[in-house]
Amino acid sequence: MGTPKYLKKNEKKHLPSVARWLLPVAVCFSELLFHIWVGGSISVSAILTLVGFSLLLGGLLNLMPVALPPKGCKWTSALLSFLFAAIMMVELLVQQAYGSFMRPTRILTGAAGVLTDYTDVVIEMIFNNWWRILIALIPVILVLFSAAPKAENKRRWLILSLVLSIVGGCAGFVGMMLYPNGIDGYLSQYDFNAAIPEYGIIVSMFTEISGLGNREDGMTLDFSELQTPTIPEVSEQQDQTTPDAEAVVYNPHIIPGLDFAELAENEKDNSLRGLYSYMASQPPAMENEYTGLFKGKNLIFITAEAFNYSIIDPEMTPTLYRLSTEGINFTNFYEPLWSGCTSGGELANLSGLAMNCEMGTYSKHKPFNTIGNLLMEEGYFSRAYHNNVYTFYDRHKTHTNLGYEQFIGMGNGMEAGVKNSWPQSDLEMIDFTMPQFIDNQPFSIYYMTVSAHCRYNQLGNAQSKKNWSLVEDLPYSEGVKAYIACNLELEMALTSMIKQLEDAGIADDTVIVMAPDHYPYGLGTSWGLKKDGLAELYGVEKYDLFQRDKNTLIIWSGCLEDMDLQIDAPVCSVDILPTLSNLFGVTYDSRMTIGRDVLGTEEAISLWPDYSWVTELGTYNASNHKFTPYEGAEIPEGYVERISAIVTNKVKFSRIIQTTNFFTELREVRDSLLAPQVEETMSE
Repeated sequence: MGTPKYLKKNEKKHLPSVARWLLPVAVCFSELLFHIWVGGSISVSAILTLVGFSLLLGGLLNLMPVALPPKGCKWTSALLSFLFAAIMMVELLVQQAYGSFMRPTRILTGAAGVLTDYTDVVIEMIFNNWWRILIALIPVILVLFSAAPKAENKRRWLILSLVLSIVGGCAGFVGMMLYPNGIDGYLSQYDFNAAIPEYGIIVSMFTEISGLGNREDGMTLDFSELQTPTIPEVSEQQDQTTPDAEAVVYNPHIIPGLDFAELAENEKDNSLRGLYSYMASQPPAMENEYTGLFKGKNLIFITAEAFNYSIIDPEMTPTLYRLSTEGINFTNFYEPLWSGCTSGGELANLSGLAMNCEMGTYSKHKPFNTIGNLLMEEGYFSRAYHNNVYTFYDRHKTHTNLGYEQFIGMGNGMEAGVKNSWPQSDLEMIDFTMPQFIDNQPFSIYYMTVSAHCRYNQLGNAQSKKNWSLVEDLPYSEGVKAYIACNLELEMALTSMIKQLEDAGIADDTVIVMAPDHYPYGLGTSWGLKKDGLAELYGVEKYDLFQRDKNTLIIWSGCLEDMDLQIDAPVCSVDILPTLSNLFGVTYDSRMTIGRDVLGTEEAISLWPDYSWVTELGTYNASNHKFTPYEGAEIPEGYVERISAIVTNKVKFSRIIQTTNFFTELREVRDSLLAPQVEETMSE
């Protein structure tokens, strides 16, 4: 007896089943969609790479649902399709918000904080991209509204999925080889942020997770063919105050006896051997007339949240103006967007390396060459302060390794003197903490500010609201005025700091260093602004990578105000560490840094994590491989290739260090070499 007609009318109608074959199509659909939305190139190599590896991954993932019973197949296929679409949308929204993509580890470690602190922004961005989200979910919707697959021959579907993966993988590798520099070129200049819009989500994330982009053989120079540079012998430094300038003998900035060539020869680990070989190939920087200028002085090092030089004004921000023009005046400083967030810029400022890691990396590694560690070894009183949650980015674990005896933030002491607003007040932090160290000289203090954190409006920023009356008549949009207003809290904090130093009579014996962590990405339209506030702040209609990251560095001390020092050559955040090491006269090895002492004679190169660079002759944008010489510049033959090779080596060197136990291994060697000197000094 058949089913009654009245029951047949009420049966739920479904689309034909797609569950057993849709997953490879869904992955391919999402990858191509993402590529179009982020403006990736439409070339044969790109299409073959994207489609090929989509079919490879989709076919492999498809083995899971096709092996399951009908209902399990349908729901698993829908879930996997949703997960890939979600990864694609998360990266797209992150790029809209921060101006860069974020590595999977960064998204996983920072997701909770973003959802907690920026719930309204996340909701707004989802609402603004509802149509993209709907399109991305088309494969999921198709699966959900289709019928469950029939009990068919699973073996056939398994074989088809495997064949599809093999064919797709072959096509993907062909596509990679068709790129101008092939697979080796991709790996030698791998950067996640640069790779993901060109090579796609699958290739970029696989390279990132597998660590293939951090291989030592990605460096462009063959160190086996390099001769170890001749290092001048360390001699007794003559009195640099002598009127006979030719009599001054400058020593190399090295750790005496540290032979990197010998370490490389005896090292079994490939990564460490590559690092030692690289350092052996580098000529050391030399001391100069400014070496030891800050010897024994106090240091206050500030990483300023989202700071930009455009707000410096002699009338509105007189203290910032004084510090930036009456110390060492930097006219061509850059703070690249190292990893799309504060942690990258903060670590680049402190470590002098091109950052490719998360802050948590330094909860395990202790780089002994940071200025914090070098000064602490000389007996300095040290503290690190932050006026936001002390566990954010694991700073409570990392900053003790970066050179500070104690890290204090909201939740482990800062709340006793700073109100729990959002963002918190830099002025309150300075006034609360300075009494803790001002009488403990010499001191080495680190601040990470937060007052200038986005959002930039009166509702989303307590400091913008507090200082609104000071900016309401300025000729800017509300977003830019709010940005300036919250930065006035930093201005007030610095004003209070200088007054306290001068009142204590130690302004001439204290050095203030301030560098930003990144450009103010919160001025973008993705953060709720009606227009591009960054272009408005800069006074331009459009800006490129180099205009976006142009900024300023402050190195000030009362003792500098009559010296009229100005640096016009390109400088970037990795130059801070070697510059301070030279000025403070500490024992360090310049071959371990990728930056330069800006008061020395080394070639000036500002570099970006995607291998772009700026020199005194022009700019090179790695995303389009375009070199733009400055007007009137004479470019030597092979110049672009030479600088690009240097930059590639510096970036790769930085990345490999962050994935090894380099500092632990080398610390033992360094300590054994320095121990006799320490004992001799103590006996004297």
